[in-house]
Amino acid sequence: MKVDETGFGWISVSGRKYHHDVVVRGDSIEERKKEISSRLRRTHGHTPLTWAEVRSYLGDNPPQAVVIGTGQYGALPVEDLEMLRSRVERVVVGPTPEVIRDFNEMESAGVDVLGIFHVTC
Repeated sequence: MKVDETGFGWISVSGRKYHHDVVVRGDSIEERKKEISSRLRRTHGHTPLTWAEVRSYLGDNPPQAVVIGTGQYGALPVEDLEMLRSRVERVVVGPTPEVIRDFNEMESAGVDVLGIFHVTC
């Protein structure tokens, strides 16, 4: 799948527009499971991306790379990045409009890449 573009509150993947955070891997796209991380919402002002949530996407067969889009302005808090980096060969984290290029390059090169994209803040 290719991430086409993104703007505040939306992302387009392979020609289809989504108005929520998405998780993309191979031919699969799903809505981000924020409820896993929601217990920390009050601490951060909005739902962060936690290791427990990321682990739920990795499954039994972790990808070679993980790309995390932290929102249009890079405001999504990401916790426990060291846990992820210890389990995945390459981790890219940054504002969603910037990291979609990294995701698309890896996807085009045949890298097994997981993309977690926040679409607001």
